[in-house]
Amino acid sequence: LPTDQRRPTILITEDGSTDAIHQAVAAGVNACVVVGVNGNRIRSAIDLAKANFSNTRGLREELDEARNALRDRKVIERAKGIIMRERSLDEDAAYTLLRTRAMQRGVRLVAVAEMVVEAAEVMQL
Repeated sequence: LPTDQRRPTILITEDGSTDAIHQAVAAGVNACVVVGVNGNRIRSAIDLAKANFSNTRGLREELDEARNALRDRKVIERAKGIIMRERSLDEDAAYTLLRTRAMQRGVRLVAVAEMVVEAAEVMQL
């Protein structure tokens, strides 16, 4: 399922083997209840499933943010390299130029960096 459609999942099963539980977790199950348990244990499993699901979702969001930040950083570094080469500037001056252009245009720094990289790619044609 797409990330925004995922829900906490509980597996109610007769097979409480370690193998079955590992397979269930790999499939996205957040908690497992072996058939024949009482209501209190099911309630605990529901609470556990919700907590695990919430934690997993938070970790996925953090991972996505980290990946995006790394991607942005790579684009900015590449743009700085292009500016340094084309304008014979040092790294600080290239970064200042990118930052100044971003502020003048009212856009994020990475957007200006993407423009620089795209322009450099077009000019190599």
